[in-house]
Amino acid sequence: MTSILSRWSGTWRRLAVMLAVLGLAALLAVPADAGPRSSPVANRDYLVVADPQAKALHVYRASGNRRTGSLHGIAISAHGGTLPLPDGRLIVVDDANARVVAISINSRGKPRIVKSVAIPGSRWGGMTWGAADPSLRYFAFSGQPRDAVVSPIVVVDLDTFDIWHHDLQLTLDGTGTTPETQVYLAGDPLRLVMLGGSGFSSTLLSDFLETEYVAGCAMGRPRCFPIKAGNVPSGNGAHGPVVARDGSAVFTTTAEGFAGAKVAADGLTDARRVPYATDIRDIPNSFHPRLAADERTVWGAVTENPAVPVERWATARNDVSIIDSVSYDTRLVRVPDGKVSKLAISSTYAAVSTIHPEGDALTLLDADRGSPTFGRIVGTVALPSSTDGPREGRSIVGTQPHVVTLDPDGRRAYVTNGGDGTITVVDTERRRIVRTIRTPTPLNDGGYLVVVEPGAPVHDLIPR
Repeated sequence: MTSILSRWSGTWRRLAVMLAVLGLAALLAVPADAGPRSSPVANRDYLVVADPQAKALHVYRASGNRRTGSLHGIAISAHGGTLPLPDGRLIVVDDANARVVAISINSRGKPRIVKSVAIPGSRWGGMTWGAADPSLRYFAFSGQPRDAVVSPIVVVDLDTFDIWHHDLQLTLDGTGTTPETQVYLAGDPLRLVMLGGSGFSSTLLSDFLETEYVAGCAMGRPRCFPIKAGNVPSGNGAHGPVVARDGSAVFTTTAEGFAGAKVAADGLTDARRVPYATDIRDIPNSFHPRLAADERTVWGAVTENPAVPVERWATARNDVSIIDSVSYDTRLVRVPDGKVSKLAISSTYAAVSTIHPEGDALTLLDADRGSPTFGRIVGTVALPSSTDGPREGRSIVGTQPHVVTLDPDGRRAYVTNGGDGTITVVDTERRRIVRTIRTPTPLNDGGYLVVVEPGAPVHDLIPR
């Protein structure tokens, strides 16, 4: 009996050694350049689809595009955007309920609100612009102006969800209008930078957090937050904040070009401005610009002739604006005419969609700064038109647009058909449509899209 047990014990020892060797060999066989996309976390990538008008949010698994869950009664600010964090949380301003929420998606793809805090004050009209600080600890955002003269400014601690707010008295820019207030968190020590009127202004974030809120801010009253507005010129018609990833500088796109300033310990310095192009062109702005993964290049979509009559929308000339935020070199790349979307960005591609009577299209540009084709158009994909999209010779007002997003590595592009409740999925490498997603809600005005990939770095501190 002892000899039999001894033989079985030896057999199990030999088997254990063989399994250990095979396991080690399997580990050694993994390619050295295997990236994060080949790890299990890739299965936790999700496409988040928001329909602000329907007050709904839907989640789809990026692999296979199956809907895994929805939230109802929530209206994401499509203008202000969202902030995906590396820990997998999605920071959202819920305009319908005047609150800031953190949404988490579990391993089964079910979204749930894990943190929530009400926005203080009254008469919340919706988010305009926001920004995170370089450490991703704080999130600041502005609200729609009240009575055209007061803008609420809100700061949230993303760890504790403590919240602070003050009212900022607005100033007119050189055209006599009051632009939306842009906010930034930058510098060391950290400063809250605001752009209202035609210039940047700033204060220490600690001063903002420690100052007691006083109600009753209005034009000419001393109850507004004590900050001198517009002490560093930016130009008129600001409508697109950008901030250096390390917080060393702030920028904006305006009706006059690209403007910026460095953020020093005691305030803003070295203000600089350049036009979008060296020749004279009628470019109103680069709306919703994006900072690329190189954390240097600023991309945006522009329309050259904005004064074209609304029924002649198809003749509008469109470009993609590419700006070096270090050298301030600028250039324009012509894309198809018609109605152009906001630009989407990834580590490999920039993308815009255009609507035109001769056919809608997705245009892909090389966004890899180290590539020999950087900044050039590298592909186009024909897109289906929305049922209630613009029609030639008719006013474009009230028609349904496209909204575009890319996943962080640029392998997939997603394009909504507003009003139809559909999303076209494009394989960017093969330049072809691979799937159509049908959503439970119509996505009027195009809805909103973002891909949440836990672990993905945050390059752009401005939510989009």
